[in-house]
Amino acid sequence: MVTYCIAKDSLPLRIVEKDRFKRMLKEFDSRYQLPSRNYISRVSVPGLYMETVQRVKEKLSSASYFASTTDMWSSIVGLRPYMSYTIHFIDEEWNLQSISLGTHYLPEDHTATILGEAMESVLQEWDLKAEHQVAITTDNGANIVAAATQLSWTRVSCFGHNLHLGVTKAIDRESRCSRALGLAHKIVSSFSMSWKRRRELEKAQRSLSIHEHSLISDCKTRWGSTQKMLERLVEQEPTIRVVLASDRKVSHLIPTWQDMEVWKSINEALAPLADFTDVMSGNGALDFFFLNIYIYIYIIIIIIVFIHIGEKYVTSSAFVPILKLLSEDVLKEKEEDATLTNNLRSSILTDLLQRNLQPQVVELLQVSSFTDPRFRCKYLDDDEAENVISLVRLDCVEVLLRSSDASESSSTPSAASSSTASTLQPPAKKRRTLGSLFKSGDANKAAAVVLSPEEKANNETEKYRAEELLDPDDDPLKWWKLNGRKYPLLSEVAKKYLAIPATSSPSERLFSSAGNIVTPLRNSLDPMKVHMLTFLATNAELPK
Repeated sequence: MVTYCIAKDSLPLRIVEKDRFKRMLKEFDSRYQLPSRNYISRVSVPGLYMETVQRVKEKLSSASYFASTTDMWSSIVGLRPYMSYTIHFIDEEWNLQSISLGTHYLPEDHTATILGEAMESVLQEWDLKAEHQVAITTDNGANIVAAATQLSWTRVSCFGHNLHLGVTKAIDRESRCSRALGLAHKIVSSFSMSWKRRRELEKAQRSLSIHEHSLISDCKTRWGSTQKMLERLVEQEPTIRVVLASDRKVSHLIPTWQDMEVWKSINEALAPLADFTDVMSGNGALDFFFLNIYIYIYIIIIIIVFIHIGEKYVTSSAFVPILKLLSEDVLKEKEEDATLTNNLRSSILTDLLQRNLQPQVVELLQVSSFTDPRFRCKYLDDDEAENVISLVRLDCVEVLLRSSDASESSSTPSAASSSTASTLQPPAKKRRTLGSLFKSGDANKAAAVVLSPEEKANNETEKYRAEELLDPDDDPLKWWKLNGRKYPLLSEVAKKYLAIPATSSPSERLFSSAGNIVTPLRNSLDPMKVHMLTFLATNAELPK
């Protein structure tokens, strides 16, 4: 239990040498002998690691198909490079499984060849076949893109990364934004570096009856923080003017009306994409199909799922719908808005669409959308829908042929079993019942109609298309769990495509766990031990 707690909560191994920790355990059980730090490091942690590896391998063996994410990270201490890898699949109970395979030390140059070999090595280590990997989701790094291309792997570009690039590039293209954002950073910095100005800001807020909010700093790697910063500056503009005007050292930072217009334009362009937290605090399900305003809310909810909770919920199926709604509503140019606002919207949309136009990936995401009972063909054009249905039918036929081959191989008796069976007595004859007579008649009729694999696939897809769309707030996996028996072929196709993550956040989130392990006080950890502890932090289970 001590080893489990240390591994699961990323505690330092030296905790077992702390007097207060020893005293606490003695209070729980005076007979308990706490293992030494060396024993925990050399025996307990590796032992728990091997147990967890076997359990994870058993879980992975049940996956017919899987999707992956990967990313690179360098530790703050020592700048050691690591590669993360996560596996995603839907199990027999229609639960979306997300399994971290740890952080792998990669000290060589990160060329496409080296990264490709490392990714192949991970799959081999976990007895996974590359042909069963539907897609891998990564950022747009040139080396990782080239590695996936060399391996002939289908690569999905991370939606969160694309959105960040689209926003930042749109702002960089507009020369007017440079001065306004630079001024915004200086104003926020002037208040964050002076407690006196913050005090005066609070007084001005109370005097002018404006919300007592602090100014917000932005982060270059988080575009949403830039929108929040500008939104807060626009809200607090009257109080900021009062404080800056009273201090000669910073009076030159008072924003002009041109600066204010740029702030407002950027905020208006980004607000529908960035105001995630406020919308998620709303109540209940949203009937956005009838009220246009709810389209904004729906998009925001999906983006939150993409970026924050993609390990628990289906995300790839919403990729096509969200791009469609972004282009037709949220990022559509509006006559009543400022020119800068419309320019930013157009630039963001163009960048997003250009990054997601690879035909193979587009088809993959369209199929995923079709297998989601919330969407099906709703966001597909007629030609796109026909093409996707053709691809789905081919997948259904493949499922049927694969299951037939598996049943034939399992039902073919060996020579030894045949000879043994011939020596056994024939089974006792069962007594016929009235019900069995009717059943045999129905069975004969069914046997008379033999459908080809293509006909079976066509029947299932047409029947599925005729179903009523699921409410967008409902879980598509729960729907498939209830209706999977009606669609034995299509349900297997849905498992194949709905597991694809729309972002590489699962791998990036793994590095947050690694950052809690590789700290300045633990800078001597061996890379293999880092891998073990990171793997256990996400996969270890409570001992029985």
